[in-house]
Amino acid sequence: MEEKVFRKSFSTPTILDVAHAAGVSPATVSRVLNSTHPVSAQTREKVLKAVKTLRYYPNALARSLLKRHTAILGVLIPDVSNPYYSVILRGIEDEARLHGYSVLVCNTDRDPSRLVQYLRTLQERRADGAIVTGGQMDKASIGLLRETGMPVVTIGRHHASLPSVQVDNIAAAFKATQYLISLGHRLIATITGPAGSPTSADRLEGYRRALSEAGIPLRPEYIVEGGFLAEGGYKGTKHLFTLPSPPTAILAGNDRMAFGAIRALHEMGLRVPEDVSIVGFDDTLVAQYMVPALTTVAIPMYELGRRAASILFTRLQRKRAPMVVVLPTELRIRESTGPPATVRKRIRKRSSGMQEITL
Repeated sequence: MEEKVFRKSFSTPTILDVAHAAGVSPATVSRVLNSTHPVSAQTREKVLKAVKTLRYYPNALARSLLKRHTAILGVLIPDVSNPYYSVILRGIEDEARLHGYSVLVCNTDRDPSRLVQYLRTLQERRADGAIVTGGQMDKASIGLLRETGMPVVTIGRHHASLPSVQVDNIAAAFKATQYLISLGHRLIATITGPAGSPTSADRLEGYRRALSEAGIPLRPEYIVEGGFLAEGGYKGTKHLFTLPSPPTAILAGNDRMAFGAIRALHEMGLRVPEDVSIVGFDDTLVAQYMVPALTTVAIPMYELGRRAASILFTRLQRKRAPMVVVLPTELRIRESTGPPATVRKRIRKRSSGMQEITL
């Protein structure tokens, strides 16, 4: 007997329990909770009191089947440990909350097969739509998106014909490299993101164009892959300084790789920016507070997420939405960049009135 009472006290209340406690029919409870038909104020008060007392929560799955939507958005993220994506996710969540939606986060680890698996899960759970961040979508995932018919918006440049919110990574990397050139650097290396990433490819292209326009030969040995990881920036920098002619400046494909690069330089006894200048990408929170503060390309991460969600809701309402939205970037110059040592020596000689010596 005691065991039965114990089990009942911890069981989940049902609409029948609410109806019994309020002294009304289950249909009346449903009308009150779903506002489908008018009921008297006295009846409404009795039902709501019973709901509160019993701590009854309507069955979300049943309600979603009835209304034919779940109020759930799926967000597919390549790397949840990357602070870049956490800010994007905040923008998505804030916009979703305004529309009464919840967000289901899926971490793909940049694995296309996991992306396909999560897309199938979202389909099975009847998610109303999805936002795909990062750029590694293969034919299988693109085909599945078309097959499901689920409304999808992407963040970043993709090979799929889907609405997207993005930045001009080519122009941003071009401007960052051009800035290093304006400081007097000619030996400029870059640490890129993973192969196959359109974002990584675009930033590499901007770097190449800036060198070409300035008449600086491209050195293949100055291009190393860091996978958008701090460890990749660290190892890539260590490798660059085994070269016979190491660089005087490094353009990192994101802030995390820039952090790794600065650590590697510190271990080698090199100073930033006195010996080597560093530029990052993203302008994550740590960038402005580290020592030295990082010069970086600021990406409007929060707005990327918010706009993507806004476009998705426009599509869910069956209204026309733009196919491509390009948001502006900004090069934020801080303490991690300066003229190369040779140029700095020339500047000091000019300011002191000494005869300039070509180095």
